[in-house]
Amino acid sequence: MKVFYLFKELFVITLGCIIAAIGISCFLLPNNLTSGGFSGIALVFYYLFEAPISLVIILMNIPLFIVGYIKSGKRFFVKSLYCTIMYSKFIDYFAKITVINNKFFASIYGGLFIGIGMSLILKQGCTTGGTDLIAFLLQDYKINIKMSKIILALDFIIILLNIIVFKDYEIGMYSLITIYIIEKIINLVLEEINN
Repeated sequence: MKVFYLFKELFVITLGCIIAAIGISCFLLPNNLTSGGFSGIALVFYYLFEAPISLVIILMNIPLFIVGYIKSGKRFFVKSLYCTIMYSKFIDYFAKITVINNKFFASIYGGLFIGIGMSLILKQGCTTGGTDLIAFLLQDYKINIKMSKIILALDFIIILLNIIVFKDYEIGMYSLITIYIIEKIINLVLEEINN
């Protein structure tokens, strides 16, 4: 029974990583949009220096994973590490596929895919690292703010940085649509879990 539960958990985590990576790679990346989070920072590095997105995400997550291991234990650490690596690799894998060349629709569909994928991942009690992991760790301090609101605030700051770096307000506005949709979907799923 334990093996079946573990297999199911890994399947759902992997599926969530694939769905979220499609949102990033097939919708946001070709339209120069960002989702916030560490993937949003990695996209800036990709656009400016053509740095591999997966490498940037993994390097930025190392300090957070050390804290996560100490605070939340081995099981959370291993699941989240697996999730971060898979998510990063799937982003690179799907990076050459463009589904839509329209910033408005890309921001909506990208947000839907990322929100659904991240919800599946969070529902399994792990994260893709980055702002999700920061929000997850902050929950240990019993602050009275929903996890989705913490993620939204951190993502908003990262999108503001993208606007400053690229000096393109239009991309920032479309990216805000994306993170709003992501936040709403995650909030819906997490409320369902808590009820």
